[in-house]
Amino acid sequence: MTVISSIVHADDYSQLQESYQAPDLHRAYREDRVWETEIAENNKVKSRSVISVVAVSDTGFSKSSDAAVRVGPRIKKTVNSSVDTTGFDLFFTPGKGRIAGLSNLRQAMKADTDKSLNEASVLLANIMKDARKEENITWFADFGGVAILTQAMNILNRHNLKLTGHKLYLHRPTARKDSIYKLSQSLGMTVDRTFVTSNPLNTNELIGSGSLTLPFLRKQKEDSYTLLQMGMDIGKGITGGKGVWKAGAALASAATAAALFPASATVIGALGLAAKASATIPVVAAHMPNTTDRIMAKF
Repeated sequence: MTVISSIVHADDYSQLQESYQAPDLHRAYREDRVWETEIAENNKVKSRSVISVVAVSDTGFSKSSDAAVRVGPRIKKTVNSSVDTTGFDLFFTPGKGRIAGLSNLRQAMKADTDKSLNEASVLLANIMKDARKEENITWFADFGGVAILTQAMNILNRHNLKLTGHKLYLHRPTARKDSIYKLSQSLGMTVDRTFVTSNPLNTNELIGSGSLTLPFLRKQKEDSYTLLQMGMDIGKGITGGKGVWKAGAALASAATAAALFPASATVIGALGLAAKASATIPVVAAHMPNTTDRIMAKF
C-alpha cells in the first residue's frame, strides 16, 4: 500500500490540532442554526449516501467553526443545497492572512510545489488517498484553499494514485485554476459544466488564478466542451460574469427612465438608488466576501 509521508509530527501534534494550531479534518454540522465542528475520527472522510463534500478552506480563521460559518453557505449555493442537513467535512488550516492571490504570487503560480504549503498538503493527500475508493465525493476548495488542494493532488499524481469519479469544485480560487484542472484530469476526476465560481473584479482572483487560460485548456481536454462554451467562459472572465452584467443593466435602466420621465424625480431617484446598490454589491462582494456573506445571510 502506498504511504504518503514526508513530515514527522511531534508527540503533541494532536494537542496542536485540538487547539486549532495545526491542520486537521473536521466534521461540520448545523446545530440550532449555527455551524459547529468537531475533529474527524482518524482523519477519515465521512461517507454520505447522496453527496459527501470535503471543503478545503483558506487560512485566516482562528478556529474551524469560524471557517465552517463562511464555507457552509457557499457549499449550499453551489454543490449541495441540502448541506444544512447532511453537513460536510472541512479541512482546516490555521494561519494569519490569506493564501496565494496577488499578494503572494509564488503560492498562486506554484501552488503544486510551494514549500510553505507542505504540512497541510501532505496531511490532505493522505486523507484523499484513504478516501479514493469512496463514492459521491466532491472536493470543494474555497479561495486560497485551492492552493493546498492543488499541492495535495500533485502529491497523489506523483504516487500514481487516482480519484476516479470524484468531483472538483473551486469557489473563488486565488491559485491557478488551470494547474488544478490539469491535475484533476490526470487523477480521473470529473468536473461539471460550471465548476468554478469567481469574481474577476477581485484582482487576487483574476491575476492569481489564471482566469483566462482555463477555457482553452478545457477545450483541449473535454470532448463535450464546445467553442461556444469556451467563448462564453472567456467572456465571463473578462467582464466579471452575471453579477456585473446585472449591475450594468440596472444602471442603464435607471438612466433611460430618467431621460424619458424627468418629471418623476422621486421615482427615478429611487430607481437610481436601487441601481447604484445593485452595481455596488458585486464590487463589495469582490473585495469583502466574508463581510458580504455575513450581511446577505440576514436576508
